[in-house]
Amino acid sequence: MNWTTAASALVNAISKLTYDASANAYRDNDTTTTLHPQDANSMALLFSVAPPEDVSGISNALLDNWTPLGPVTPELPDNISPFISSFELLGRQAVRDTAPALQLLRTLWGWIVNNADSTESTLLEGYLANGSFAYRSDRGYAYDESYVSHAHGWSSGPTSALTLSILGLDVRGPAGGEWTIAPQTGDLAFAEGGFTTVLGKLSVKWRVRGDGIPVHY
Repeated sequence: MNWTTAASALVNAISKLTYDASANAYRDNDTTTTLHPQDANSMALLFSVAPPEDVSGISNALLDNWTPLGPVTPELPDNISPFISSFELLGRQAVRDTAPALQLLRTLWGWIVNNADSTESTLLEGYLANGSFAYRSDRGYAYDESYVSHAHGWSSGPTSALTLSILGLDVRGPAGGEWTIAPQTGDLAFAEGGFTTVLGKLSVKWRVRGDGIPVHY
C-alpha cells in the first residue's frame, strides 16, 4: 500500500463527508449532526486536513468554545479538557495562529498552575467551566471529584508546543541529524531552551530587538 496515496484519499473523504461550510467546521460524523467537536477541528489544523482556504474559518469557529477558564469541548458539554485543548494549541501553532495559541496557553494552563486547590506544579486531567473538579462526573466518573487526576501526562501539550513552535526548535531527522529553527515569537521578548539526543545537545536562544530577532544555536 502507498501510504501517501491512502492518506490523501482519507483527507478528501473527511472533507467531503464531514465539512460543514455553514459552520466553518467539521462535523462529528457524516450524518446531519450539529456537533462540531473541538478535537476533530483542532486535529484538522494540526495534521493539515483542512485546505488553506478553510483554516481561518476553522480557527475562528473554535473560538466559540472559549470561556474565561478555557475552551469547553462540545463533545463533552460543560467540560474543559487540557488533553483535547492541547491539540487545539498545537493546531493553532501549526497554522501559525500564534496570538490565540498564546492566549489559550495562558488561559487554560495558567489557570491550572495558579490554582491553589490543585498542586500548582502538575496538570489536571480536566475540570468544569465553573472551575470545579467534577470533570466527566456523568461520563463514567460516578460524580466523584476525587477520581480526577492532578498529575496527568495527557494534559502536557504545552511541553512540545513551547519547544517546537514558540522556541521553534524542531527535529526533522533521526536523533536530530536534521532540524529546523522557526520560532513563533508572538508577544514574547525572549526564549531559550533545547534538548539532548544521542548526537548531542540541541539548543536555541532568541530575543526580540528593535532591529530584528537574533537567533543563537
